[in-house]
Amino acid sequence: MNVMMYQYSFISDTKVLKKLLVIALVLFIPFASFTQMRSQYWSKFKNEFYFSGSATSYLGDLGGGVESGNHSLSDINLEATKFAFGAGFRTKLTEMVTFRADFAFGSAGGADSLSGNVGRKSRNLSVKTSFITFSPLFEVYLIPEKFGRGASPFSLYLSSGVRFMYFNPQAEYQGTWYDLQPLGTEGQLANAGSTTYSKFTVGLPFITGFKVALPSKGGKSGAWSIGVEASATWLMTDYFDDVSTTYAGVEAVRQSSGEIGAILSDRRINSYGGAGGTRGNPKHNDWVGMISVMLSKQLYSKSRRRRSPNRSSYF
Repeated sequence: MNVMMYQYSFISDTKVLKKLLVIALVLFIPFASFTQMRSQYWSKFKNEFYFSGSATSYLGDLGGGVESGNHSLSDINLEATKFAFGAGFRTKLTEMVTFRADFAFGSAGGADSLSGNVGRKSRNLSVKTSFITFSPLFEVYLIPEKFGRGASPFSLYLSSGVRFMYFNPQAEYQGTWYDLQPLGTEGQLANAGSTTYSKFTVGLPFITGFKVALPSKGGKSGAWSIGVEASATWLMTDYFDDVSTTYAGVEAVRQSSGEIGAILSDRRINSYGGAGGTRGNPKHNDWVGMISVMLSKQLYSKSRRRRSPNRSSYF
């Protein structure tokens, strides 16, 4: 009797277990499929283009704070802020990694008149440098973009790569802007056959940013997004501002570059004209910083579906 009761109990438990297993599979398979489909929807929205507007700053030999060039954030003069504009293209390699390439043009600069340091004020140099950049970059998302109804519109990333730059430093004298590189303001042209620095350089950018998907019809997250990005680019040149080493002497520059070259090479208030004094610091290369606002448009990858839905119409 006990054996029969045990067998009956075992069979009954087995039936219950099978029913529970069937129920679990019925619930799990659609959920797993849903999760897999949703996780792969990034590939349908992997391409986008964007436009940017930026406030630019520069960290180098000119301007700065009270200290004598400590090359920290305290050396940035907000009064010298200038602007840049750009456009680019992104393509997702995985859900977490994106390759992007962009072009930008703008200007950055500084002036000793804005510095709180007495020595820099006395040096009295200033510069406005126009630039054009092309930057192939990789982004790694700390908070990836999500797609689907109810998904968070917020994403956060870090980025770096290479920044190729053409730059042209200029200074103003009596209402006219002059290109500084051809003048050899540190005596680069004083010797026959010598040349000045190149206007082409390469930079290493350090970037962090976030994006927020903008709502579309019905309050869903749409294909447009807006973002804010901060970047600091270390340049492989100390001549972004045309200043790096020592004074060559007014007469030496006058002989090689004429009167304008002589004037723009040495604008000291107290000790004009002498050679050999400190004009810049060659131990530190220049930096360019940007705070950018970006407007992005995702491009839906074509499939068999004729309709091109927004990023959340699937769920």
